[in-house]
Amino acid sequence: MKEVFNLENYDILEDKDNYYLFRALNKEDNYDIDNNITIDKKGNIIKIRTDRERYEGEPLYNIDSPLSLKQIFDHIKIHHRKDTNCISLTTNANVSILYGREYYKDKYVIIKVPKKE
Repeated sequence: MKEVFNLENYDILEDKDNYYLFRALNKEDNYDIDNNITIDKKGNIIKIRTDRERYEGEPLYNIDSPLSLKQIFDHIKIHHRKDTNCISLTTNANVSILYGREYYKDKYVIIKVPKKE
């Protein structure tokens, strides 16, 4: 399975120290920005919250739940769960644009993920 999911199998934008992934900001992300929840004093987005962080019921997953294939599937399936620790990202900017223009406010971020993590 490590070979199948190896990052070398995907066309990921990267430099020496980081990987870069794309996200179309959804309604909840824009709410967080508009209400100064996920931005710093200069207006820079410093965080994208998971659905679980916004979830108001009793979540199946908590902050310490290990990331599992079941949790990922719960996040991406039709009628997905709203209490996972997952965030939808893509290696393809065009995928973000399709979602952003079709469903959201046509706003995007690039997520920098340190390779050492």
